[in-house]
Amino acid sequence: MIVVSNTSPLVNLLLVDQASVLEDIFGIIHLPTEVKIEFELLRKNNPKFKNLNFPTFIKVHSVQNRDHYQLLRLHLDDGGAAAIALAMEMKADLLLMDEILGRGEAGRLSLKTTGCIGILLQAKTKKLIPAIRPILEQLESEAGFYLSQEITDFALKLAGE
Repeated sequence: MIVVSNTSPLVNLLLVDQASVLEDIFGIIHLPTEVKIEFELLRKNNPKFKNLNFPTFIKVHSVQNRDHYQLLRLHLDDGGAAAIALAMEMKADLLLMDEILGRGEAGRLSLKTTGCIGILLQAKTKKLIPAIRPILEQLESEAGFYLSQEITDFALKLAGE
């Protein structure tokens, strides 16, 4: 399975010590160079991220189709545009992305996406974590990851919690 990630799922799951679920579920995850740069800038410029270590199960790639990337950049940030462009180039089976605009664009390009909640639901199904509720609470309190009450309730219902 070929999996490409944007910045948000990687950084947020690292912040709440859940990077291992990424490796356990997906094995190798591919990132565009732009996402690696965003990761390093977050580490450098925001104390919340300074102690994050770049995972060894990540492979970094340069996006080859710069025209496609530039077109996506018209309405997405660097990392999101590059992640979608790389996913298209690699014919990825899955794109890890939380941002609504990016997920919408990915869907228009027939890319399958999931984000932090979907990853955590898979982790619970595979018995890699006992519950998603405490991790969702950590994501909100420690990572500043916003979840509406409706989405939180729906995720907890799917998780049987």
